[in-house]
Amino acid sequence: MAEPTTDAMEELTVQLRRAAEAASVVPTSMQPAAFAAAWDALGSEIATGRRRPLPSQRRSPRQAAQRAVSASRMSDARIRELIDQIDRTRYNVTSEMKVLDRALRVLSIARAHGVDGLMSPEIAQILREKYRVSTTDSAVRMALGNASKYVDRRSDGRAYRYFLMEPGETYLSHQENAQAS
Repeated sequence: MAEPTTDAMEELTVQLRRAAEAASVVPTSMQPAAFAAAWDALGSEIATGRRRPLPSQRRSPRQAAQRAVSASRMSDARIRELIDQIDRTRYNVTSEMKVLDRALRVLSIARAHGVDGLMSPEIAQILREKYRVSTTDSAVRMALGNASKYVDRRSDGRAYRYFLMEPGETYLSHQENAQAS
């Protein structure tokens, strides 16, 4: 019989450790049965090909989230093109506005330029780079997440893409009229 490879041994060690960790949370008298059940579950995981990467190959949750978001985002070139196309004097966005108002305004501006739907990091980038308004993608995400009557939120990988709806446009027009008077 062939000698197991180093990778196979590392994987076996990782699986044994995972089974032991799972069994350690139950009372001592139940640990042997819990270990056996965890080992069986891990064995079926291996048999079905749904393997977890080795610790050295794993990404941190933050890295995984960033990769998922960046993969589903518009290309940087496309965002840069949109930022270049926006006329700051025509579309007024100020730091005195609420985060929700700024985010809705950016969605409206993007739609006027042929881009329907943006993710919170893209909206924040436009606000920072075009309007020099200090904001974060999490602030935008929180504001839009609580505004379901104004935006349609669709899953796009591990993040959401926000689309301005008619009530959002009505809200913006009322805000613009209030500022004008």
